[in-house]
Formats: sequence, C-alpha cells, structure tokens
Amino acid sequence: FRRLHPFRVPTMYYGSRDMWPDEAPCVFQTHRRLTSQAFVRGIVTMAAILLLTVLMYILAPPLMGYSQQRHLLPSTAFAAPQRAIAYALPHVAYAPPRQQPLPLRPTRQAITAAAATSDAAAQAPIRTILALGDGYTIGESVLPSEGWPMQLADQLRAKGIAIGGVDVVAQAGWRTDDLQAALEGKAQGDQPKPQGWAAAFLMAAPKGSLLQKEYDVVALQIGGSDRMEGKSVEQYGADFEALLKLALTKTGGDASRIFVLSIPDSGAAPADVATGIDAYNSVNKDLAAANGIGYVDITAISRKGATDASLITWDGVYPSAKMYREWVSLMVDDVTAALDAKG
Repeated sequence: FRRLHPFRVPTMYYGSRDMWPDEAPCVFQTHRRLTSQAFVRGIVTMAAILLLTVLMYILAPPLMGYSQQRHLLPSTAFAAPQRAIAYALPHVAYAPPRQQPLPLRPTRQAITAAAATSDAAAQAPIRTILALGDGYTIGESVLPSEGWPMQLADQLRAKGIAIGGVDVVAQAGWRTDDLQAALEGKAQGDQPKPQGWAAAFLMAAPKGSLLQKEYDVVALQIGGSDRMEGKSVEQYGADFEALLKLALTKTGGDASRIFVLSIPDSGAAPADVATGIDAYNSVNKDLAAANGIGYVDITAISRKGATDASLITWDGVYPSAKMYREWVSLMVDDVTAALDAKG
C-alpha cells in the first residue's frame, strides 16, 4: 500500500517512522518533479495572460471604431519594424485622448463649465488637413505620429482647433510628376513595389476618388527627388505649378489655406547639391507668391543637421521628430490664422 501511494507524504524525510527507508528516494523525486511542473505551469500561465493583454490592447480600439488618420499611401520601405506596426495598427499611435472625469461631487460651477465646454466643442467646426509630397512629408525613418503632418495637427489641437483627421498622399522617392499622377488617379508607372514582409503592412496606391472634395488646409512639399534625378529647374517649375493648381481644387480655390514647404537639405550633401536645392526653392517660392500661397522656409533649419545629430535620424538623411517639430513651429501660427479667417 505504501509503495502504491507515494504522494501521501510528499514532505516526509528519510528515516520517518511512517515511511519505509527505501521509499524516501521515490518521495524526494516525486516532490522535485511536482515542483518543476508547477513552476512550468506558472510560467506558461503568466505568458498566456500577457499575450491576452497585448491582444486586447491591439484589437479593442479598432473594434470600438477609433480612427484619426488615413495614410493613403505609406512609404515603400520601412526604417524599423515598429514603423510597419504603426501603419498596420494606427490606433496604437493615434489613440484619441481620454476625457478627464468630473469630480466625484461636482459643484454647480463645475457642471456649468463642463456643459459650456461641451457646447463649444459641439459647435466648433471639424477641420481637415491634406499633406502632399515625398519622403519628407510621409516622415521617412520616423513614426507617422512624429512626421510634420501629424505634429501640425497636434499643435493645432493644442490651440483649441478641432482636427478631424489628416490625409497624407506621399511616398519616398516621388517626383513632382509622380505626385501629380497619384492625385489624378493615374497609374504609378515605374514606382518601386514593396518587397518581403513589409508588403503585408502597406495599403494600395490612392486614386483621386479616395480624397475628399475639399480640405480646410493643404500643405505641399516636394522636389528633392526631382533634383537628385537631374530634372531641369524649368521642368520642375512647370510640374510644381501643375501641383499648385491641383492643390487649389482641394481648397475650393482659396489660396490662403495652401502652404508650400521648401525642400530640405541635410547639410551633408556636396556644395553643388546645396546650390541646386536653393535654385529649386527659389522656383517654388516664386510660384507660391505668384499664386498668393503661403511659403514656409524650413531649409535653414534642415541644414543644422550637419552639426546637430539630434535633428537627423539614423540614416543620416531624413529629419528626426525634433526637426519636424521645429518645422511645424514655423507654420502653425499662419495655419491657425488661415483657419480663423475661414470661420
């Protein structure tokens, strides 16, 4: 009977009057085995709980309908896995802010203030932003929330302006004619296609019908790839003017709500490249002025990256979130004034 029931006294020690001497090794081995199994089960249970928690965090927001930004055409190359995750799961980066709860015992003044705030928010117009361009517009090498379009939206919200969302039509390597083709819904021609696992996280190229008819603000920044591929200044000017005409159709012809950002320069390029960028910027600045469109010169800030590593990402080319923040600081007041003038 004792040999058939080795689990009855798992804590006994060798030499007990209740245990035969030859039973002790069996009991010790059984106790050791049970302890190991319990440890493994505990580890597996904790891992399962952690996995379920992560899945709930990922799946709950889309099921509840959270959505703030549409990246109509993400970049074809990711700088890091978290960039792909951010595109596949945008609610992680753009979860809407939670409202502060009222006090447990709100006073009459608190209730009145909360009601007034709610009424003001309900009456405030919901603004929309359209950002057009290339890799600098889409925020290559940083998360979407760190690019200048989303940082602009965040700073406008901080000023009390309700921003309904940001539409981004941009791709690293795009020239002016590529952006024009995308806006007109034409085929992309020789545009590079995503390769490998990154392709699973990308959405299809946008057609013109996917865009809203009009936007409250349209921002345009493009020309770096035109310069790198040797396009003449004259041809760039013609293509850029065509883009300005398309941008005007997205604001109902109101040029005061369109903003052109100059072409950046990392500061590490040869002198002839910097000279070419200046020539391109001279063209897009003159065209913006001729059409009554606001101009934001960010080139001087971008050249600080040659001496300040915090302004450039790991690739040595694209700006960091810190530099994008400085860009936005140059334009946010003008954008705010344009939105206030619209009413």
